[in-house]
Formats: sequence, C-alpha cells, structure tokens
Amino acid sequence: MGKMLIFLQQRAGFAFIVFTVCITLSGCDKESPTVSNEKLCSYVTPTRYSFPNCAQGDLTETNIVYNQDGTRQSWDFTLHCSPSGSTYVGRVYDIVHTYGMLSSYSVEVNGQVCTTKIPIDTADTEAPKVKIMYPDSNRIVAGTVELCAEITERFGVKKVEFFIDNVLVGTGTPGTWGYVLPWNSEKTTTGPHTLFVFATDNSGYVGVSETIPFTVSSWVPLTVDIAIDRPLTGVSFYYDFFNAPIGYAVRSTFMTYYDPFMRSTDSGSTWSNQSSSSQLSFQAVQFFKDSHIGYGIGVGGDGKIYVTDGGEMWSFRTRITYDDLFDVSTGGIQNAITVGENGTILSSTNKGYDWVLRTSGTTNTLRGVQMFNSDIALAVGQNGTILRTTNAGTTWSNQVSGSTKFLYGVCYIDSLNAIAVGELGTILRSHDGGITWSAGVSSNFNWLQVVRWNYGIGIAVGGAGTILCSTDKGNTWKSQYVPTTQELYDAFILSSTRIVVVGEANTILLTKKGGH
Repeated sequence: MGKMLIFLQQRAGFAFIVFTVCITLSGCDKESPTVSNEKLCSYVTPTRYSFPNCAQGDLTETNIVYNQDGTRQSWDFTLHCSPSGSTYVGRVYDIVHTYGMLSSYSVEVNGQVCTTKIPIDTADTEAPKVKIMYPDSNRIVAGTVELCAEITERFGVKKVEFFIDNVLVGTGTPGTWGYVLPWNSEKTTTGPHTLFVFATDNSGYVGVSETIPFTVSSWVPLTVDIAIDRPLTGVSFYYDFFNAPIGYAVRSTFMTYYDPFMRSTDSGSTWSNQSSSSQLSFQAVQFFKDSHIGYGIGVGGDGKIYVTDGGEMWSFRTRITYDDLFDVSTGGIQNAITVGENGTILSSTNKGYDWVLRTSGTTNTLRGVQMFNSDIALAVGQNGTILRTTNAGTTWSNQVSGSTKFLYGVCYIDSLNAIAVGELGTILRSHDGGITWSAGVSSNFNWLQVVRWNYGIGIAVGGAGTILCSTDKGNTWKSQYVPTTQELYDAFILSSTRIVVVGEANTILLTKKGGH
C-alpha cells in the first residue's frame, strides 16, 4: 500500500511556498485500494494532502488568496495520482486562526464538503515574552533609529511600550522583525542611556524585557551612494555669492575615477556623487577662504595637482614631481602649499595655477600642512618632523618636536598656539607659533590623521572611528561617542555646532552639536 503526504509550509512575509512530499510504501501493491467517497475530505487539511491511494502525484494549486500576514486564506487544487490514475479536484477555504492557531477550515473534494473545527485552549495564564532586538547591549546609536522588540505571545498583543531612562518614549507597531518604534536620538543628551520594553497581551498580562545599556552619539552617519566603495580622504567647503556653504569630499587612494568626489549644497546634510569628464585622483582638497567663486586646489598621487573655480570642473596643472602629495593648504587669497613623500614641498602664489618645488631640508615623508596666513605655515611628517616657514613656503626651518612618532596633521589655533597629531594618539602643542613643542595630554592610542580648529573648537580624527574634541586650546581632549569603527581621515568645522567628518568606505559623519 502506498501513501503520499504533501505538507504545505508557509511563512509570512516570504513570496514562496515550500512543498514537502513524503511517500511511504508498504509492500509492492500493483493496485491501490479504492477510497470511499465519503472519506475524501478527511484526507485534506490546510497543511497537507494525504490520500492513501496516491503513491505519487501531480499537484496543481490555483486561485490562491492570501491574508495580510502572508498566510493562506483559500485556494483550489487538482491532484492526479499514480499508479491508480485517480484525480481529486477540490478547494480549501474559510480558514480561521484564533490567537495565531488554526481553529477551523472547510474542504471540498470531488463535490463532497467537510468543515472541521479544532478546539483551542483559550486559558491565558502567561505574560508575553519580550526580547529587545535593537539596539543591542552597549551599541552606539545616532540620528533617528528604529527601536525593535520581539514579542512571543499566543493570545495576541495589545500594546508594546518602549522606555528610555525609565521614561515612556512611545508605543511600537508590528514590523518585519518585531514591534518597532522610530526614535530621534538627537532630542536627548549624548552619552549612556538605558532601554526596556513592556508588552501587554489581550488578557492584561504584562511582560517586561531586560534593561539594556546603550549610548547616544551626536555624530550622525549620513547615507551616501556606496556604488563606489572608496575612502573619502579630504573634505572642504567654500561659501558662494549667497553665502551658502558648498562642500566637496574627495576620494582616493591614488587611483583615478570618473566620480572622484561627492558634493553637498546644504551644509553637509546630504551628499551626492559628482561626476567628471576625465579621470581624477585626489588625496586632499582645500578651498580659498573668502572666495565666493570657489577657487580650490586638489592634490593626489604621482604629484597630481588640480584647480577649480567652483568645484564642478577641475583642471590638471603641469606636473613638476612624481612624488605622492598628501595634503594642501591655502593662505590669504592667492598662496598655497602642498606636501608629500620624500620631503616634497611645492608652493604657489596664484591660486594653485603655477607651482615651484621648494627645498625642505628633509627626505622624511610629509603628511600634513597648514597655512596660518599668506606667509606663515607648518608642515609635519615622518619621525616627528616639524617644518616652519614665514615666507609663503620659499624657505623652511626644522623645529625640534621632541618626538619620533609619525605626525599626520597640524593646525594653528591662533598666532601663538598650534597643535600637531600623529601615530599612537600623539598630540604635540606649541605656544610660540610653532617654534618649540611639548607633549600634550591624550588618553587615546589610535593614530590621529588630522586636526582642525575653528570657532573655538578643535577636532582630531583618526583610526577606529576616533574623534577627539577640545574647547580649551588643546589643553584637554574629550573622546567622542562615534557610531562607526571606520578609519577617519579629515574634518571640516562649518560653525560652532556643525562639523563634517569623512573616512573609509564613503563614511560621512555630521554633528549639529559641536562635538559636545
């Protein structure tokens, strides 16, 4: 005797049905026994077909109607069995679920109709089980996030409430992975917080989740086009004739692209890929201050230098070195300096259109440069190298840094105070315009790539998502809660509250709280 069991498995939210065919054989019957017509509908349920004279079969289901949760409501079927040759035509319909469990259904097979009712235990004696799915314990969140909790409950959920720091912040609604609540973390304070969830079922029982710690960051990761998965190594803004900030974030590393940078026209809130008619490669970018036209300079691998008068079009300048260039800084309305490997220094006095190779007095690679004004500048690099110029980069003098660490970034706070940063969290300070240097205080041991200062705020960024903030001229630095561990390469301070940071894998972070 042969019997075929066809089990129907379905999952809400998925666009497919899984059929599992189970065949059991007893002996080698040449003919299957005849099934009486009065028992046909008993061999069909909403989850299986089990006709005993159907060792093999060809099943077709049509006119399937689904409920909103993805479960089946009704369907028609035709089943051709072999070797008996029997054919069963029917319909499954009026499927009812009570508290999520099958409680009744009707079946029609070859003209015979059956209705089946299944007793359901309606005695609710247990509270819902609640598990927080997001954020997980100790996660750092920023911007608007979806709080999510998984609720296990047989008899239906009446409401799900989310509490942050013991205060009700809202009621969740059913989502793909549980009950969700969109929550804007920018409306609360940065730093540590706690979350727990209450779930109330239809019988009034209340389940509560465990309390988890999490942290709110003011550094919001922005969604950008990730089709080009390259690091963003530099960012700079200029102000157009309407005093609107126009920003560019450049891609690297020392390869050429037709989409070499991203552009923002809303103070860094949103960014879009900026295409180019020619292949460009960038490592750093800088616009001239007080230039409403948008005069800017970009530098990159193999000594490549580009200039622009608005950012949309960039022209390649005559190459006078094949050393990689790592940083560029502008001073005044005309002067600029760029630095690179093997102690390379170039200077320009006409907005970057023409350059002169200068003698640096070192073969150490130089990674950072900043001009304080049109004449004074500092450059830093390998083996603790610090160079200083007072004549727009024409000549340079070596300063004693007191460090052998690789220095990656440097900036002026004012005419007397300057900061240099580098590997292993190195921070150096000067109080005489960059002539003498001493070690600063830092509890961070990740490398620091760049340091920027403006509007009374200092920002240093670097490895493993490191962001440090200072508001006391670099005397102390506060580590920021940052929702990424990507390497960070550059920062731009637009105001006392608005700062943009860029880094690896198209990372762009924006804070509207000045890093506080």
